[in-house]
Amino acid sequence: MEKQISIPFYSPSQHSAIIVVVNYIHEQHLELLYLTCTVDRTTAQLPDWFQLREFEFKAVVDGNKYRKLSVNNDSATMDSMLFVDLAYQAIMEQESPGFLEVYREQVIGRSL
Repeated sequence: MEKQISIPFYSPSQHSAIIVVVNYIHEQHLELLYLTCTVDRTTAQLPDWFQLREFEFKAVVDGNKYRKLSVNNDSATMDSMLFVDLAYQAIMEQESPGFLEVYREQVIGRSL
């Protein structure tokens, strides 16, 4: 089932903020999670610098932890990479409340 989420995004390179609406499909098969995402360009006028249209994630699920395996997107700008990471966090928090707390612990734990 396709779902929708609005994600506020600030572009450091453009010094501007936008709200991006993303339609996504969340599927899990055994320990593999698939998120297929499309930027909804019909609900908001997005600036020309925001070129991202589609992206997807694959992750391994281990209890309440998720490990991203891959990210594919149709734009390789720094803004798109930052947005994709933010979108992953927002979608996962919407799908699995409490995800951000565990995700931050994993990231902080790795950096120590």
